[in-house]
Amino acid sequence: MRSQKNEMPLKYKIYTNADQTKSIDFFVENIQSIEGLQLSINFPSAWKIINSQIAEEFIYRTNDHQLNISWSTGELLSIERAKPLFTIQFLEPNKELNFSLSRRIDSEIYLPNAIDQALVLERKYDQEIALLNEFYLLPNPTSSYFTVQSKLEFHSLRFFSELGMELKVIEESKGNYNISGWSNGIYFYTAVLANGKQISGKLIVEK
Repeated sequence: MRSQKNEMPLKYKIYTNADQTKSIDFFVENIQSIEGLQLSINFPSAWKIINSQIAEEFIYRTNDHQLNISWSTGELLSIERAKPLFTIQFLEPNKELNFSLSRRIDSEIYLPNAIDQALVLERKYDQEIALLNEFYLLPNPTSSYFTVQSKLEFHSLRFFSELGMELKVIEESKGNYNISGWSNGIYFYTAVLANGKQISGKLIVEK
């Protein structure tokens, strides 16, 4: 028998894409694996999944706005903590985002050792989001290179594949950085600033 559920945050981070659509990254932090997830979120406009650690066969919609995840196979899923659990991109540009968990009773995460946690939405790293608005990799998406556009000095910039493998470490600021050898996909980065704070984001490669 599973124990009584406590609450844990489902953190999210909203950002604007180059085409003025918005995306939301959803994270669960400080856990290494999960056994299942039941989740229902109602969004204000049509969306698509662009990245997910959960197999898309367990993700479905009841209408254009409703996201549902129903996964409880009992098998452990190892979580790549440096990347989102899943990412939603909205199809309509310049759309204001107001949303909430639509059915709290169905919004829970199954952890090992028969522990269930109810999920509560929580904005991720408000301070980091403010910093991210001052730290850009351009162009993004890109095909072969990028530049860092920022007034913030950084000590290091590390890139990771979708599988969590470290691909590139930059420790000096210069003009263009060549990534022509990278395949199409989404790459995650973490920048360590001169003041010791960290910024995380993603770079999309499209050729």
